[in-house]
Amino acid sequence: MTFDDNVYKINNTNDLKTYLENKTPKRSLNVKEKKNVMIICKKVVFYCTNGYCLMKSHYDTEQELDDDMLYISQYGDLPSVRRACKLMNENIMSTKKYEPLISPHVLKELEEKQKLKVCNKYVCQFIKGPITITFD
Repeated sequence: MTFDDNVYKINNTNDLKTYLENKTPKRSLNVKEKKNVMIICKKVVFYCTNGYCLMKSHYDTEQELDDDMLYISQYGDLPSVRRACKLMNENIMSTKKYEPLISPHVLKELEEKQKLKVCNKYVCQFIKGPITITFD
């Protein structure tokens, strides 16, 4: 049996058995959990867009913010979570960096999207022939 190159790095039948026996790496959310994660993301984005100032945000302490970021960073398959982590990492006053956990399948999709966005078509055209320059 041959295995093509895949995102889950399954190269032989033993890897396939191990993958099928374990839980799925993609974390699925029910409606209530997703609603809660989205509310936290909105609060974090509001904090970031208001100059990283606690006085202008929905948070009272840095610890609450840190706890929420650690909670939502495990749902990195959601675009809002990735945006919130990116905005929090742009804070120059913070020493903590938040990395969202992204499943291999979503990571591959993001890489393919990035490849489609990059377009390096440099076209140079040389024209040979007589050139006439006139001065008034």
